[in-house]
Amino acid sequence: MSQKNDSLSTTTTDVSIARRFGGYSLRTKLIAAFLIMSVLAVGAVAFFANRSTTAALTTSVGGNLKRLTDSKALNIGDLMARQLDALRSLSLSRELRDRLILANTSYGSNPEEIRAELDELHQEWVASENDSDFLIQSRYWCFVRRFLITPR
Repeated sequence: MSQKNDSLSTTTTDVSIARRFGGYSLRTKLIAAFLIMSVLAVGAVAFFANRSTTAALTTSVGGNLKRLTDSKALNIGDLMARQLDALRSLSLSRELRDRLILANTSYGSNPEEIRAELDELHQEWVASENDSDFLIQSRYWCFVRRFLITPR
């Protein structure tokens, strides 16, 4: 309710000033005209500067974001290619393939039993805080690691 009264009083004040404008001196009229023109000019410049700056920033950020995503995509692609090359080089080893087949056949045929055994190994791995744990050392110094380190 007070907002309506405030806006109503402001409007009536503006109307009374406009009605009495003809009675003001030439000096007052010129000062008021210059102030109004200055405020309008500054407002117009600020408005158009804001619009052009916003458009330029949006374009710039969009371009930078596209370049960043392209760069990250290339990095991920390179990483995946290196991982694939490493897997391909490991697959060439007959001894490694034989050991993997032997390890896979040791699990059994029931998928639930396989999952349970893998979960148990995973829990042991996660729960182990000591690097001297046999499970960690046996996996750390496994055949694949020796194969990768040993020159052929």
